[in-house]
Amino acid sequence: MSEQTNYKQTIFLSYYEKDDTYADTIEKYCRNTHNVEVLRYTRSVPYAGNFQEYMDSICVADIAILMLSTGYLSSINCMYEATQRTTRKGYKQDTIIITINEKGNVYDSIKNFGRVYWKGRLYNSPNKSEADDIKKILVSIEDFCHFLRKTNNPDMEDHQKVFNDVDGLIKKVPQQKLEKLLSLSPYSAATLRDIYQRPFCTWAPCNNLGIEDLYKNGWIKRGRYNSKTNCYTYSISPGMRVFMDAYWGKMEEEKWGTHAKVNLEGYQGEYQNSVHGAYCPVLE
Repeated sequence: MSEQTNYKQTIFLSYYEKDDTYADTIEKYCRNTHNVEVLRYTRSVPYAGNFQEYMDSICVADIAILMLSTGYLSSINCMYEATQRTTRKGYKQDTIIITINEKGNVYDSIKNFGRVYWKGRLYNSPNKSEADDIKKILVSIEDFCHFLRKTNNPDMEDHQKVFNDVDGLIKKVPQQKLEKLLSLSPYSAATLRDIYQRPFCTWAPCNNLGIEDLYKNGWIKRGRYNSKTNCYTYSISPGMRVFMDAYWGKMEEEKWGTHAKVNLEGYQGEYQNSVHGAYCPVLE
């Protein structure tokens, strides 16, 4: 991307706790070489913080680096992060998978940690929270394992190859994200523009306006629900807001989000009948 901005990409390091020395190597390289924020559970989750929210944030990080080892494949937290990330549309464009073969070949171990393994873990799960995470793993574990067996990922021993992959993705991801924003349908773009410009609007989920697609992509956050109107409060996710702040000038040049009149005034007027209540006023 030719223009310079202060935008700082987020890189989520997903790794097994005993592989922290390898994570240290990646983090040190990223911080010393690029203007990025590296997310790690040892530092990014405050004391008494919500660890579940932290794990879920892998879905909205600009880049995710999954550091696979035999310990990783048997860890509920690690595999929860991995399967949540790899169920996102287009995850191959912004996700790096690195193997750590210190205690045996990871690819030879994959067959031991498939659906049968996780069903057994679910059966023996001691609490509901853990069971809920395992159920989410089970939804996509087969696709994830199949993907791993079909890919040739760099090994952590080849530091230079790993660093080259990281460099390439850091340079490429902002342009990809900007192109994806600029190619949104007119409705989705105008909806996202409105939420960006009016941080706390109340909406009802409506696929015609792209709300659900924007939410599933992690670009907007869903807040308070009002059962009387079937409306949610939405706001731009923190990472997306920082990105849009940085590239708003470029987006304005492209007349982004102005091709469809689906802003708040539009809901109250021209589009009110066709949208069937996609906008309603905030109820305190």
